[in-house]
Amino acid sequence: MKKPGKKNRRNILAISFLTTSLFFFLFRLDFFTHIENVTYDWRMKIFYNKETTGDVVLVFIGDDTLQQIGEWPISRAWYAGLTEILSSMGARAIVFDILFIDRSGEGDREFVSSIKNAGNVVLPFYFNRPEKKGSIIYSDMMVEPLEEFKKNALSTGFINILPDHDGVIRKYPLFIEYQGKSYNSLCVSVIKDALGGRLINMRKDYAEFEVSGKKQRIPFSGEPSTYLNIYSDLKKFPNYSFVQVFQAYPKLMRGERSIIPEDAFRDKIVIVGLTATGVSDKATVPGMPNYPLMGIHASFLENFFKGEFIKRADSTENFLIPLVFSFTSGLVAITFSPLTGIILIILLVAILISLAFSLFTFSLFWIDILPAVLSIIFVYGIVIMRQFVLERQEKDRVKNLFGKYISPVVMEKLLSSRESVLLEGEKKTLTILFADIRGFTSFAEKRSPEETFASLNRALNIMADAVFKFNGTLDKFIGDEVMAIYGAP
Repeated sequence: MKKPGKKNRRNILAISFLTTSLFFFLFRLDFFTHIENVTYDWRMKIFYNKETTGDVVLVFIGDDTLQQIGEWPISRAWYAGLTEILSSMGARAIVFDILFIDRSGEGDREFVSSIKNAGNVVLPFYFNRPEKKGSIIYSDMMVEPLEEFKKNALSTGFINILPDHDGVIRKYPLFIEYQGKSYNSLCVSVIKDALGGRLINMRKDYAEFEVSGKKQRIPFSGEPSTYLNIYSDLKKFPNYSFVQVFQAYPKLMRGERSIIPEDAFRDKIVIVGLTATGVSDKATVPGMPNYPLMGIHASFLENFFKGEFIKRADSTENFLIPLVFSFTSGLVAITFSPLTGIILIILLVAILISLAFSLFTFSLFWIDILPAVLSIIFVYGIVIMRQFVLERQEKDRVKNLFGKYISPVVMEKLLSSRESVLLEGEKKTLTILFADIRGFTSFAEKRSPEETFASLNRALNIMADAVFKFNGTLDKFIGDEVMAIYGAP
């Protein structure tokens, strides 16, 4: 284990910063965003939704309803009857996730009358071809309920829910701009008009409502929408079928026992929606390909009541977390051996993933996983490669420096040895060779300095090659003499 120096730490920090920046910006592109969204879906699958507050109740119009009523579309008279029953049983708000944009005959007047008498009905409308432009959602046309329905309803709200680019719904929109005016979604209309809430603060990253003196922030997902903690199992909500309500109400009026408790709808937000095969609106949400859209509205309201909206880490947090982990990865690369380093990197990735899932599970806080994981792996790989190149350069430098004195075989043995060279004394039995040129003095006296120098160089080169041939170490030249050592480099 080596202690990294200050220069190495600076280099690793620079590599980590550049690598983290690369993945930070890459994961702002749609393709990479889709990959990170998949990790969000995994987190949603394993997240355990707690029990609901019971303040949101669902009334399904499912296959059993259509079998017993025997017609589609259902006469508005049925909706009128349902509205009257829910109102008489004390529902705080009756929210329809069903569009009423066309006239259907005699039943319309009964429905209008029931809406007016109830005084707490919230009806939906939708925007044609809504699209995002920057951080705002725009539309070219608004399709509203029939005028007499709209006029007598407590409020209306749009029901458009835009999926992400991969077709999965993860967010719930709060507002849409149309012809210079902002319109509320269905559930925002419920909060403002049925619950008496008011928007007291609107920032770039959240909207804050106040209901009955209690403030609740809804974090934005980069636009006027919020990530949903979706309740995949709608049975977690108190729920009844359309026909059950009609069957139970007469019994309750007679004081008899019923499948529906007497206080089932009292002070509740009741959402009426379609689940019947072929007529219901369904979409893909994390972990479920055919999810009834009325569950999206129910999940939003439940998130609001419990304060359990999912908050995504901001840009600073999603940059600093990978930077810290990747810097740690670089320190591992220069501190530990490759085998130990790989084990520690796997452990580091596991810690990151565990941290991300724990934050999501216990705090509903979403940090990006993949940019951080890739930063850890890439920084480790880059630093290891850098170490390899530097060591290779150092070996070449040592070869160039000592190659004049040590044979190539001994040089390779020293460079490949895993044991450090001992700098202290060592007792060994060695062979020392002294060899000089016979008669060199008289030879040099008869020749010019240039001729003598050239001859001496040739002779010394021949003697050095002979020393290296038998793995000796050239210790020194002493005039025309060579001193060599055998038995130790």
